Amino acid sequence: MAVPIGIQREKPESSKGNRLVLVVEDSRMIAAMLKQLLESEGFDVLVAVDGLSGLKAARGRSPRLVVTDFEMPEMNGLEMVKALRTDPRTHNIPIVMLSANDKADDRARALAAGADDYAIKGDVRQLVCQIKSLLTRSR
Repeated sequence: MAVPIGIQREKPESSKGNRLVLVVEDSRMIAAMLKQLLESEGFDVLVAVDGLSGLKAARGRSPRLVVTDFEMPEMNGLEMVKALRTDPRTHNIPIVMLSANDKADDRARALAAGADDYAIKGDVRQLVCQIKSLLTRSR
């Protein structure tokens, strides 16, 4: 499997509607695992490895949903979420903040920045349920 470098373009958006999910994750291993998981659930996946490239991808590709890591180089997840929320092109895209920490303060900061949900790395079944729920509500 190819390792994501910057922005990795994947399959075109589905003819059944936009099933594009943007994953913004600086860990190549976690990004590859999330990509494989989401593709197995029928999503088209675009991977960005830092907040700046994630912001650029969201503005250019209009994904249905963004899953972003909390801590990243260049621009962290909180900064990226705030930038997405202030941009008219991206302000309505549902966002799930992904973190290794299950701290109430981190969760509160993510939601205050504009994330729609918060997920802990490692609980992939819950993440998939959160994504599907957000996409159902955002139609």
